Amino acid sequence: MVTRTTTTATTATAATTILTKIQAYAQTNLRSIAAEFDKSENFPTEASEQLIAWDLLRLPISVEKGGLGGAAGDFLEAIRMISQEFAALGSIFLTQNCFGIWPMERFGTSMQKKKYFDQLVNGKLFGAFAFTEPQIGSNFDELSTTATFDSGSWIIQGEKSYISNATKAGIFYIVARIAASEDYGIFIVPAETAGVTIGPLEAKMGIRSLPVASLQLTNVSVPDCQLLGGKIAAKTQTESILNHIRLAIAAQAIGISQGAFERGLTYVRKDRKFGQRLIDLPTTQYKLAEISAAIATTQALLRQIMHEDIEDTLSVSMVKLKASDLAIATTETIIQVTGGYGYMRENDIERYVRDAKVTAVYGGSSETQKKIISRQFLARDDPE
Repeated sequence: MVTRTTTTATTATAATTILTKIQAYAQTNLRSIAAEFDKSENFPTEASEQLIAWDLLRLPISVEKGGLGGAAGDFLEAIRMISQEFAALGSIFLTQNCFGIWPMERFGTSMQKKKYFDQLVNGKLFGAFAFTEPQIGSNFDELSTTATFDSGSWIIQGEKSYISNATKAGIFYIVARIAASEDYGIFIVPAETAGVTIGPLEAKMGIRSLPVASLQLTNVSVPDCQLLGGKIAAKTQTESILNHIRLAIAAQAIGISQGAFERGLTYVRKDRKFGQRLIDLPTTQYKLAEISAAIATTQALLRQIMHEDIEDTLSVSMVKLKASDLAIATTETIIQVTGGYGYMRENDIERYVRDAKVTAVYGGSSETQKKIISRQFLARDDPE
C-alpha cells in the first residue's frame, strides 16, 4: 500500500512538473512564434522537439508501458495550454497521440507494439490515421478503399484525403473494406511501402503548420501481421480512436476560445484618447460575461466525461460539438467587440478565428456529432 501511494504521488508530481513547463513555454516561446508559423506554414520542428524532450507524448502512458503514468486529462490539459497560444502545434500533438499512439496502445498485437510503440511514444515515429476519402468523407458504408487477402498478404487499393501529419508519418493506419464482404479492417502500412504515394500539402485556411495531404494506395502489399490487433474489427476500433481525438479537439477548442478571449479582453481594457474604454460599455461587458460562462461550462463538461467514461460516444460527441461551437462563437464575438482591430491580420485575433473553424470539421464534423447525438431520439417505443 505504501509503494502504491508513493508511486501515485510521484506520477502526480511528474505530470504537474511537465504541465508547469508547458504552460510557461506556451505563454512565452509559443506565443512569440505562432504568427510567424501561421504565415510560413512551416512545420514547427524546434518547438515539437522541445515538447517531445519534455515527455509530452509519454505523459498519459502507463509506467508499465514506458510512460509517466499521468491521467488522460493531463494530456488534454497540455493540448489546451498549447492551443491557447499555437493551435496548429496542438493539432500536431493531438494527432500523434490519438491517431498514432492510441490505436497501437489500445489495439496493437504484442508484435505490433514491440515494433512500433516505443518509437511512437518517443516521437521518433509519427503515425497518421487514414479514414476519410474524397467526396464521401468518413462513412463506412461508402468506403471505396479495399483490402484483398492473397497468399498471406493484403493488397490495398484506394485513395484517402485530408490526412493530418501525412508528410511526417512513418506509418499509416489505413481503414479499408474487406473485398467481397461487408467487413472492414485497419491496416498498419509503413510510409515507404511500394505503392504508397503521399500527395502535396493542402493549402488550409487555419491550423496552417499542421501538414495535411492526401494518400494514394496502388497495389500496396502488407503481410497479414500488419492487420491492427490481428483481427478485422475496424468499426469498433475506429469508434474508440475517434472518441479519443474528439476529446482532444474539445480541449483544443477550449484553448482557442481562451486565447481569443484573453486577447480581446486586453484590447477592450485599453485606455482611449477620446471617449470611454470599450470594456466600459455594458454591451461589451455582457458579451464577455456570456463567453466566460460558456468556456467554464464547456470545461466542466469535458472534465466530467474524463472522470466518468471517455468511451461514451454520446457524451464525447456532445462535448466535441459544444466545444467547437464555443470556439467559433467566441472568436466571432471577439471580432465584434474589438471592431476593425480584431479584423486586421497584424494581431492574433484574426488567426484565432480561422483556427477555430477547423475544430468543427476534423475528427468528425459538427453535423456528424449531431447525427450521433440524435440517434437516441430515433428508438421506437416498445409496443404495449
